[in-house]
Amino acid sequence: MNLREEGYLYTPSGVYNVLKRRNSNKLSGFKEEHEIIRYEKKKPFEMVHIDVKYVGNIKNEGRVYQSWAIEDTIRIVYAKLFKKKAALNALSFVEETNSLFQFKIKSILTDNGLEFTNLRGKEVSHVIDQFCLKNNIKHGLQEKGDHKPMAK
Repeated sequence: MNLREEGYLYTPSGVYNVLKRRNSNKLSGFKEEHEIIRYEKKKPFEMVHIDVKYVGNIKNEGRVYQSWAIEDTIRIVYAKLFKKKAALNALSFVEETNSLFQFKIKSILTDNGLEFTNLRGKEVSHVIDQFCLKNNIKHGLQEKGDHKPMAK
């Protein structure tokens, strides 16, 4: 029977809510998805997550990107807008983040975007890696969707 042909209107979220109220929203015989294991550092500023996201266009300005940093333990957040998603803007943001936080950052975790790392195997290290080396900061890379901690 097709409910729409019978004149009933519904949305997927409505169907899900009805099934959930009746505890019928899970398929039997299937394994639950793997448990998400959170990793958090014990001391503040042991790890800061940094990323850049496209946020849209601003009239007369063009594309806009938001750089953000989240401290892993106490969840302090710092964000800034840039017109380009580029390595020098990422470097500027990491430098500002390092100077704004009251304590010394011990490590940063980024994805493997070209604004953070050099994937093309050039012999010259990336500007972010040079900054981290100069300031004794560990730079870990996280694959998209990967929720594993950095190697010690």
